[in-house]
Amino acid sequence: LKIYVAKLLIIFLYGVLLAIIAILFTFILKFVLLGNKYSWLTTYLGRGTLLHILILNMVGTIVYSTFIVTLSFMLIMLVRVNVAVIGIGLAIGFLGSSISVALMKSFSSLVGILKWNPLNMIFVMQQLSNSSYAHISNLSTVQIVLATILYGSIFAEVGFVLFKHRRV
Repeated sequence: LKIYVAKLLIIFLYGVLLAIIAILFTFILKFVLLGNKYSWLTTYLGRGTLLHILILNMVGTIVYSTFIVTLSFMLIMLVRVNVAVIGIGLAIGFLGSSISVALMKSFSSLVGILKWNPLNMIFVMQQLSNSSYAHISNLSTVQIVLATILYGSIFAEVGFVLFKHRRV
């Protein structure tokens, strides 16, 4: 348990560190390229200030990264071939949300169930800063954040069980 949690925690903290660096880099680029042309407190399309949207995007990134990291850990324990896990991860990252939307449109009578599929949680990053994505994901912002965290927890638990029974 300690080894698994330590690996998971290091990857999570690395993601948080990268999000902080991204925020700092955004401030630097804004200062260098735009100077005082736009204020961080400017309201953007009625969604909130630019600073507020930036922070929500980073929180969404961190929430989604926990989801994708725990999914990756679980897939590594299931598949055991790093190249395959990378391929599956890329496919999920690039096609997952489209597959989720296609499923919900194809089986519209089952949207109440299909909206909870794990591929739909990819929308968490966009939906946190732009609530109009709720009509695409069919989940409220609170629901999608909690479901993403829940799926991350499930993937972490399944990954740990697989890790515990894996022969080294």
